[in-house]
Amino acid sequence: MRILFLNSEAELHNNGGDKVLLMTVETLAAHHEVEVLLPVPGPLVDAIRDLGVRCDVSSYPIVRRNTARPLAAARYFAGLVASTFRLWRHVRRREVDVVYANSLGVVQGAVLRLLSRRRRHIWHIHDMIDRPRVVNRVYSRLIAYGADIAVCVSEAARHHLPFRRDNLRVVWNGIPPVVPEPQFAATGDPPVVGVIGRFNKTKGHVEVVRAAAILRDNAASFRVRLVGGTYGGDTSELIEVKRLVTELELGDMVSVEGPVTDVGAVYQGLDVVVVPSLLLDSFPTVALEAMSAGKPVVGYDSGGLREMLDGDTDCVVPSGDVDRLATLLQRMLEDEAWRQATARRQYSRYLEHFTLSEYQDRLWTALGGVLGAEPSGHHTEVGQ
Repeated sequence: MRILFLNSEAELHNNGGDKVLLMTVETLAAHHEVEVLLPVPGPLVDAIRDLGVRCDVSSYPIVRRNTARPLAAARYFAGLVASTFRLWRHVRRREVDVVYANSLGVVQGAVLRLLSRRRRHIWHIHDMIDRPRVVNRVYSRLIAYGADIAVCVSEAARHHLPFRRDNLRVVWNGIPPVVPEPQFAATGDPPVVGVIGRFNKTKGHVEVVRAAAILRDNAASFRVRLVGGTYGGDTSELIEVKRLVTELELGDMVSVEGPVTDVGAVYQGLDVVVVPSLLLDSFPTVALEAMSAGKPVVGYDSGGLREMLDGDTDCVVPSGDVDRLATLLQRMLEDEAWRQATARRQYSRYLEHFTLSEYQDRLWTALGGVLGAEPSGHHTEVGQ
């Protein structure tokens, strides 16, 4: 069976969805003919080609948060018609059986499925649309009728769709560990709090900076590392974070760092990892990475984080409540026994539910209705 993957980005190192795509491609390529078509060049292109999988770059429009604006919407729909026609020609020429879209922003596969029932469509849902609500309702209908199988990365993502049919499957993401062995012990004195992710307003870096100011005023001993890149050359949030660090006189405590490729080395230097997402984050990969490294995860109760932590309410606070986030961080910083116990509990949950082999098992089971019976010996050592 020939599968064509579509995706919205090609960043890889700063994008959890890209990392999941890479693992999914290698997993399915072990038993099917797989190729990938990306809309932009980037590190993901070479990573896919290194697997021995064909990867081409051809521009096609992606639904973004600003697509709802009238001018942007007009441009998008004009591009959607043209790109869907090009995709249809590509699918026919390459004799593609299944189009696998790895982002909610890629709707071409769903449109093609509605136009031609001969081609199957799998839609991997990594996103949760908070507003406008009408867009979420439209998407839920499109998923219901434009996908043979929709893979939701969390129960939170599935329940967020107001219209649901029996084509929805929940498949938690899984990853290989980012470090050879978990490290539960303190990295040193003072303990280090980390936020890893690209700088934009939804990721909550500003929230952690404000929480750091509260901790400083409470005479807590700590350091904060904010690690990540930007998207599409937009440095506005990065500039705002640096401005706030200066304004609050936190330069000796908070460091703002660029993107990294060796993310494991970053986790080894942290004691606590914060996921302060302000908008719904369906299944933050950074939390999985931290858990696999033996680092306790805390954050805002947004999207799928509570689900990932097995409903551990001690480690999440209401989204946007900086005071409670600071209180939670102070407890983590000052109570080393609780910090290590939390890290060990979360690491055990990672081993039970979020390893790569667990992801592969769940994925093959979910896709059986389209790809056929689960092959024997399907586990691959992706990323090792």
